[in-house]
Amino acid sequence: MRCASCGQTNSDPSRSTCARCGAPLSAGQFEPVAESLPVAASHPDLLTPTSAGGPNGRRSRARTPVLVTLIVVAGVVATVWLWRDGGGTPDAQSTTAPSAAASASPIFSPPPAPMPGPDPAVQARELDRLLDYSVTSRTRLISANGRVGGCSGVARAVDDLVRVGDERRDQLRRLDALDLSELPDGARLRQSLRRALELSLQADEQYVVWGKSVVGYGCGSGANDNARKQGDAYSRSAGVHKSDFLAMWNPVADRFGLRQRDREHI
Repeated sequence: MRCASCGQTNSDPSRSTCARCGAPLSAGQFEPVAESLPVAASHPDLLTPTSAGGPNGRRSRARTPVLVTLIVVAGVVATVWLWRDGGGTPDAQSTTAPSAAASASPIFSPPPAPMPGPDPAVQARELDRLLDYSVTSRTRLISANGRVGGCSGVARAVDDLVRVGDERRDQLRRLDALDLSELPDGARLRQSLRRALELSLQADEQYVVWGKSVVGYGCGSGANDNARKQGDAYSRSAGVHKSDFLAMWNPVADRFGLRQRDREHI
């Protein structure tokens, strides 16, 4: 029952006096206490401001710390929940995101520099060196033939003729290995020089047969002079192809600062 003097609710129906002020309680003052009502519904004075001097003011001051505590706890719980749901503080997200993006970015490397192509000047010099090699063989051949014809040191002369044949074969192998792709008419240059060297080799082979016959039969008697004549024929045919080659080669040689040549220097 509620006290008419101070408004205190006395939940014990057997009391005859107010538990707060001691005033007598009458039966008509009994009011059952709602057990399931919310705080705001059973205590409207918590939501309605009252003066600090009355009884309701005292109850408001007594309940104010409880409300403040509930609000603070609710705020802490909401902050923790939002922090866990967001995956961390904004500063942590902003500092880690660029690192993840940077680590996922592919590493750029510049493409390799292209390899330089064939140099025509180098190709021309290589072919010019092969022609010098051919001139050396020609000089040795002329000297050996002269000694066989003059019947002077014929055996040694035949050895030189055999050596010339080996050199001609080596020159053909080297010619095939040369890269002439950047020279004007490179394919025709190779074909013409190859034919000239092949005929020179055939001429030398005939001169070897002639020289060996001179060694066997002696000078002027029974020597195989037909082999010498066949060698001369091959040599003249080689000269024709040398002229064809030089008609193409000399302009190329002039372009790259190399010397001009004639049939005796090839």
